[in-house]
Amino acid sequence: MTTKSTSTPTSKATRSASPGTRAAATPLPPAAGGEIRYYMRRPGTYGGQPLDREQVMRLTGQPNDEKLERLGYIARLDTVPIACEACGAEFRSHAGLDLHGTKRHTRAEDRRLTMAPRQPGESDYDYDQRESAFRRAAMQQEQDDDADAERNLPPLNWENTQASREADL
Repeated sequence: MTTKSTSTPTSKATRSASPGTRAAATPLPPAAGGEIRYYMRRPGTYGGQPLDREQVMRLTGQPNDEKLERLGYIARLDTVPIACEACGAEFRSHAGLDLHGTKRHTRAEDRRLTMAPRQPGESDYDYDQRESAFRRAAMQQEQDDDADAERNLPPLNWENTQASREADL
């Protein structure tokens, strides 16, 4: 009996010294032109452009660029980015790319739950009850999805704010 290795390849930037342990990720060298690339740790906008979670970006000299990194809204890119086939946007991971594809390239109608059609012999009352229960369940599912997305956001570095640095703790 032979076993097949299922290890995933790692980039040179995140390879560890020994198997089973993970070394601290070192940022990739600057891209062509000397620009350091970053990725969004949470969804937001930069320079008026909406960016998704883990989307790769370049800083353009906006007034709060330093604060974005210090507080944890963005981080230096530490892996080789993955490009979206539909629009060319780059992402830090496949998970970020999947979220982007669902949000930006899937029609809202395709994401909605659909209810089964009226069953043969089903009364109007029974159909209305089933439809009402379906709508309540769909609304609850939407609220749960929104709550899950909010819970899974990485924490911000509030300890790096000017007020916390000046406080006598």
